[in-house]
Amino acid sequence: LMEKVLRSFPSVGRVFVLLRPSRKSGRSAPRRLEEEIAASVCFSRLREMWPAFSERLVPIAGDIGKPLLGMSEEDAALMRDSVSLVFHCAATVKFNEP
Repeated sequence: LMEKVLRSFPSVGRVFVLLRPSRKSGRSAPRRLEEEIAASVCFSRLREMWPAFSERLVPIAGDIGKPLLGMSEEDAALMRDSVSLVFHCAATVKFNEP
């Protein structure tokens, strides 16, 4: 979805991406965004068209299972002031939840 939005609507300014820092590897949200998302093969077409596309991706450290989505007060304020549209694609991977 993110690739399609960036490719189809070049006027989109920034895309804020809520990411949980990795518990296993200790990688930060910005590093995960760079290494796991922006470097993904699903962005190959966009990377060919627009090599600097990832400059529009803004990592926000958080956790959907926590209050305020686990964001810092500063990031929450940035989101309130800057975001006009939200796509929710998060999910739990705990298959034994009630």
